[in-house]
Amino acid sequence: LVHAVSRALVGRELFWHALRENLKKHLKENLDRYKALFHDFIDAAEWEDIINECDPLFVPREGDSLGLRNIHIFGLANVLHRPIILLDSLSGMRSSGDYSATFLPGLIPVENCKGKDGQLNKPICIAWSSSGRNHYIPLVGIKGGSLPKLPLKLLPKAWGVPQGLIRQYIKLEDDGSCIIGGDRSLQDKYLLRLVAAMEEVFMDNYGVHPSLVADMHQYVYRRTGVIGVQPEDVTATAKKAVSENRLHKCLICGALSELVVPPPEWLAPGGKLHNLAKSTHGQLKQDKNYSFPLNNIVCSYDSVSDVLVPDFNLSNLTNCNCCRGNSVRRVKSDASIVYLDGDRTNTRSSGGKCGCGFKHYWDGKEYDNLPEAFPITLEWSGRVVR
Repeated sequence: LVHAVSRALVGRELFWHALRENLKKHLKENLDRYKALFHDFIDAAEWEDIINECDPLFVPREGDSLGLRNIHIFGLANVLHRPIILLDSLSGMRSSGDYSATFLPGLIPVENCKGKDGQLNKPICIAWSSSGRNHYIPLVGIKGGSLPKLPLKLLPKAWGVPQGLIRQYIKLEDDGSCIIGGDRSLQDKYLLRLVAAMEEVFMDNYGVHPSLVADMHQYVYRRTGVIGVQPEDVTATAKKAVSENRLHKCLICGALSELVVPPPEWLAPGGKLHNLAKSTHGQLKQDKNYSFPLNNIVCSYDSVSDVLVPDFNLSNLTNCNCCRGNSVRRVKSDASIVYLDGDRTNTRSSGGKCGCGFKHYWDGKEYDNLPEAFPITLEWSGRVVR
């Protein structure tokens, strides 16, 4: 829900977290008003769950339905000081269920639901994505085109408040339709500054760049079939992996790959890698490193505990887990890539002879072209030096 509302507001899902936090705060501060308004429909014991469901990290109990409900949409309309219209299929809108409705900011005075120009804030529109009614999508206009209008016959009834309030909170055109959204949007430069500020706060709080956390979920958890993992768990895993130099980025497809830590039993006496090292090298020595190319691991030997100890500073992933390409490089906690000389970077090039369109890394800097060797011939006292 909050992702769809954020996209309907600014075209991006940036504000889903802020919407949840503000919704939770709003419900807590106005709980008595909500209880009085919905006392015939919502039991007093339910409000604690309704508020808890607003939390960004809320985990539903087993068997409980997922997602936010109509009461939360009504709350968001009041948080945003603008109506939210929920649409469904025609059959759903004609049914007796609460599958579609107009959620008005009925707890906010009308004069506080206007912009600086004195006009009412235009409603935003969301809809069910399918007949399963388990996912919301935003309905928005096309940039550069005329603003979309919702015909009066498709405008659902007001939810939770008297029907007469629709004309107070929504400006209806002469033909009875209402304009959806508006032509005021956030500038790209502002959004970029906002994203940079959000990333900086995340880095300060968790010590790892949010893009690494997102890539960890996309390319590590989802690729291996793990679903339902909580964001804080993914964040902790990404932070630990990058601190151990185990995360690599593919320069070809951009996927994130993790150098997997061998199970502890493999490194102990009788374990797979321990036995392999002994059978290959004989008596293990503490001052030597042992390489296991098939596992992309280099280990040292701890003679006191008689175990192999992975050294991830010497270990390197040789292939991308996604495209199997061999151009993989380590990444730092700030998501920057540890390039090697000659690597193509992600910085666009305005020129360059290779034609790839990107700059190349060499000796700590990025260049449009790779360095070239020019033969120089010198003649000194009859001797030719090249």
